[in-house]
Amino acid sequence: MNEYVIKKWNVAAEAASKAASIANNQSLVEIQGRAPGFISWLLSLANIDPSMKMDVNRLNIVFETGGWEGFEKAVIPVRNISSVYYGNKKPWKEALAILTVGFVIASYLLSLHWSVGLIGYLAALGYTGYYYIYNKKLTLGVWETGGENRFIAFKSSLLEGERIDDKRAVEVVTVIQSLIDERS
Repeated sequence: MNEYVIKKWNVAAEAASKAASIANNQSLVEIQGRAPGFISWLLSLANIDPSMKMDVNRLNIVFETGGWEGFEKAVIPVRNISSVYYGNKKPWKEALAILTVGFVIASYLLSLHWSVGLIGYLAALGYTGYYYIYNKKLTLGVWETGGENRFIAFKSSLLEGERIDDKRAVEVVTVIQSLIDERS
């Protein structure tokens, strides 16, 4: 599963309740992401990075991915969407493993000198917190009536400054679900 960091996350204000009064081609949801990492961030400044986009309007949901080798674009009519889903994964096992290894190393450093050991413990705690916060993953997706599933997976980025959480995912799911209900 390709994961992206969020560059742009826009859900039109009160889009779910006003979906019927908005023009067919006006974006209700626009999410853009790029590949994670510092080099990808630098490349994104020149618009040559691997990226993805999800755009939702009253008629279609568009998933677009692109990179060095080309691009792929899927335009799915809202009437062909059977359900919407979202979820998250918290990397607590990985964070616990990092903390354990960090504390083992810091314990060794403590035997050399107390100040070096203290720095080791603080570094282990700091890096574990950073890893946990910036490696939580959020997945948004739709199931088409034919059984095909389309989804995007995101994680937070220190460089982009966009935070992700379940509340923001619920906004997107609510908009798409209201469009499905409108078409039923």
